[in-house]
Amino acid sequence: MAHVGKEGLGPAGASAGRVVATVTVRNPACGDQVRFDLAAREVAAGVGEGRWRVEAAWHDPRGCVVCQASSQLLREAAVGMELRELSGAVEAAGPVLDGAAAGGGGSASFASFRLFHDCGAVGSGRRHCAILPLEAAAQAAARALESVYEQDPS
Repeated sequence: MAHVGKEGLGPAGASAGRVVATVTVRNPACGDQVRFDLAAREVAAGVGEGRWRVEAAWHDPRGCVVCQASSQLLREAAVGMELRELSGAVEAAGPVLDGAAAGGGGSASFASFRLFHDCGAVGSGRRHCAILPLEAAAQAAARALESVYEQDPS
């Protein structure tokens, strides 16, 4: 398990069998911001095969309660997820945020995000607040995968 301190998971980059990525995203309309760090380990032989799993996640949400709750749910869901799945977080969670049941157009990994629809947060114009952490995590996962491929472009 990676060391998690108040400054996140440590320096970004890739090494043999491990990658760390960090991303901060902001919503200029409301001022919310989320920093999301992840550390992933290779779970299958061969760098660049896409079999990388999140072993640790860290987040620092600075925003409304919807943004903070979404960030916490995502941090918990991300650990154990493959980087490829996490890189598609916005698309996978979108149907769930809009009311679809997991398996009914939404990903089971993001089933807990249905609560934002059920409590009315999405309908009140706070959809982007719930999506901001998903955007940060998806970008961090994509950045981690890029680091893996830069390490071994074959």
